[in-house]
Amino acid sequence: SEPQLGGLFVDSMPLRALVGLNGYVTKKLSLLAKVGYGNSFHDEGPSFNSGVGQIELGYTITPNILVALGFLRDYAPAFYSNFFVENRSYLRGQFRFLQRCAVELSGGYHYIEFAEFDPIAADPAGATDGNFTVVSHKERRDHQLSAHLQFDADITRWLAISVGYELRAVITDFSLTSTVNNPGTPGAVDFVDAGDYVRHQIYASLNVKY
Repeated sequence: SEPQLGGLFVDSMPLRALVGLNGYVTKKLSLLAKVGYGNSFHDEGPSFNSGVGQIELGYTITPNILVALGFLRDYAPAFYSNFFVENRSYLRGQFRFLQRCAVELSGGYHYIEFAEFDPIAADPAGATDGNFTVVSHKERRDHQLSAHLQFDADITRWLAISVGYELRAVITDFSLTSTVNNPGTPGAVDFVDAGDYVRHQIYASLNVKY
């Protein structure tokens, strides 16, 4: 196949058009369903051109306890390879107590598909001057796990606080190897950037409502 030359700082005009519904099917069972079309309209290289959507089933156990199971398919522009497609399955829950406090908990599995990209084809001159990047796979595929825990408390009608924790684990064998050949320095130096990582994030915010 022809090399895909997009991938680094390529302009785009993302478009999404969706229709759907959101409401209660019964007194306890709710449904969110959206389906539509997306196109990233990148100036160079591949563009996303496919369906997007989301479906979620929620169940109200008590007036203060809600659980939901869902699936989402969407895309987003990316610095590397123009765009990526996210296929996410998730489970979330919400628990309210003391009339002013709430706890939200969610977990998800993300299958991420990047557009095909070959840095050598995008920058053939780099291979001749000794400064170039190669990738382990032209079609990058990642598996990701995520978790989110958040506590909210209303101090007054217009003031609230939030404290949360997020986990993101990327599981992939994808890597980039950048070869740098500086004038005056004997031999080229390779820098390897592995795609997998685990990120922990703790945050807090003061929220003003009006």
